Amino acid sequence: MPLVALAVVTALVAKAIGGWVAGIGPMVIVLGAGMLWGNVVRARRQHDEEEGDAEC
Repeated sequence: MPLVALAVVTALVAKAIGGWVAGIGPMVIVLGAGMLWGNVVRARRQHDEEEGDAEC
């Protein structure tokens, strides 16, 4: 009997974690893409400033 209870608890926990991951997954992807885009824009801006300094 304890083995069955353990299996049920494990299944419920796995389902809860799966639902949480499914709910938060798209948000993590959007945040990650935003951070990556911010780094790209910052690097471009810094590169442009360095080129501007070299020209002057």
